[in-house]
This record gives sequence, C-alpha cells and structure tokens, in this order.
Amino acid sequence: MRALQALRGINLIVAVTFATEVGDLNRFESPRQLMCYLGQVPGERSTGGTVRHMSS
Repeated sequence: MRALQALRGINLIVAVTFATEVGDLNRFESPRQLMCYLGQVPGERSTGGTVRHMSS
C-alpha cells in the first residue's frame, strides 16, 4: 500500500481499492497490458472524414 500511496493523488482508500480490484500485478506482462486492462490506452475513432482521438 505504501508504494501505491507514493504516487501523486493516491491515498489509502484508492490504494486498497486498486489492490483489491486488480489483484496480483505480476499477472500482467507489461505496464501496457495493465493499462489495457484498466481501459486507459489511448485510441482513435474514425468515421468518414472525422477522426476523434480518445485519451482513455
């Protein structure tokens, strides 16, 4: 919990919730895989001439 709380904006409640929901971080091969699991990988949605860049 202390390692998570060392990150900016992470307090005890957020750290405990994250650890409970995600579980063992070693099951992810890379940070990118974790971010995909969390839905935080940028994406793009294109329709015709419109391109929208999504930040999460």
